[in-house]
Amino acid sequence: MTRALGRICLAIVGTAIAAAARAEAQTGSLITACYPKPAKNGTPGSGVVYRINKPAGNAPGAPAACSTGDLEFSWNEIGPAGPAGPTGAAGADGAAGPAGEAGPAGPQGPAGPQGQAGAPGISGYVFQQEVYVSTPVGLSSKGMYCPSGKSVLSGGYRIEGNDPAVHIVWDTPIDGGPGWFWRILNESGGATPISFYTLCATLAP
Repeated sequence: MTRALGRICLAIVGTAIAAAARAEAQTGSLITACYPKPAKNGTPGSGVVYRINKPAGNAPGAPAACSTGDLEFSWNEIGPAGPAGPTGAAGADGAAGPAGEAGPAGPQGPAGPQGQAGAPGISGYVFQQEVYVSTPVGLSSKGMYCPSGKSVLSGGYRIEGNDPAVHIVWDTPIDGGPGWFWRILNESGGATPISFYTLCATLAP
């Protein structure tokens, strides 16, 4: 009978300890309690485990120590850190975050090396003119050629007196660009002065 009663008391103690452990599971703080001493006749004690305020502040209102002869014990201690676990698999890429603010302008870089010389351009401009050229009645032609080695860039004319009966029907460069060519239709009834102009230059080879 005595042994059976002892087993019942130990079961009660275990139940009480488990309940107290669950109450403190979230904090991980040390729990200190007392197990009552056996009765003088050799029978086990009441089996009621009681908390004590040790460490201070963990059980407000509880006694600071066990009663004389009672067994003090603790649980819920935090053990040493275990070994590091294996590296987990890489997670999926997260969504792109918003664009950040533009940073300040960086310092100016050094000057780059000088580039290669470009091909020769147009040079040696020559302006030519023949002014007040008498143009007969009817259809006639006029051409102006550039100096040797130069090509025509443009050509123009001016009908002196702005006679509306005089018409320039062709106003075009000569094939290959050596000069300019005009075709004139004079319906004024008499010779009309016209001035002609060309701009020539040496082109790059």
